[in-house]
Amino acid sequence: MTHLSPQQFADAIEGALASIHKQHLKECEACRTQVASLRSLTTEVRAVRAAEPSPLFWDHLSERVRAATSAEPIPAEPWWRGVWNPAMTIGLAVATMALVFVVRTGPARPAAIDELAQARGSADVTAGVDDESFAFVARVASTLDTEDLHQAAQPTPDGVDAALNQLNDEQRAALVRLLQTKMGRGE
Repeated sequence: MTHLSPQQFADAIEGALASIHKQHLKECEACRTQVASLRSLTTEVRAVRAAEPSPLFWDHLSERVRAATSAEPIPAEPWWRGVWNPAMTIGLAVATMALVFVVRTGPARPAAIDELAQARGSADVTAGVDDESFAFVARVASTLDTEDLHQAAQPTPDGVDAALNQLNDEQRAALVRLLQTKMGRGE
């Protein structure tokens, strides 16, 4: 076994040494001598009384601290403190309200939506629609320009397959007729 470490010597002086290390201490003369020397030194150090500093010490210390801190530069304020003020807050609030107003009113409806409305004979595409989700989608789509609407409505192959699988026989026959009509083949 190796000799005791500095931490183990401190534990031995305090009487908190682990039993395996106590066994080494019983067998090792060098470690026992070192522990005895450290105990003696610890006893001598505890017997010495620290001298009180001079009454002028605290005044001088206080003056040196004051001088050292006054020589230090004052850190600059963060950039946002100079910018952030009540006027900026009000300006941001007004800009936010203007943005909300512009987004809510939105651009004019695309021509495709107007054509659909004319074909249905109604100015509102969602008029008479019982399905709330369709009405919501139609309202959102009416705020998009035609190119964005086409891109957003572009079906994915998985989505087409899933939609076709949900159709019943009557709906599939109607889809075939519609596709044949659109392709110019007729029935």
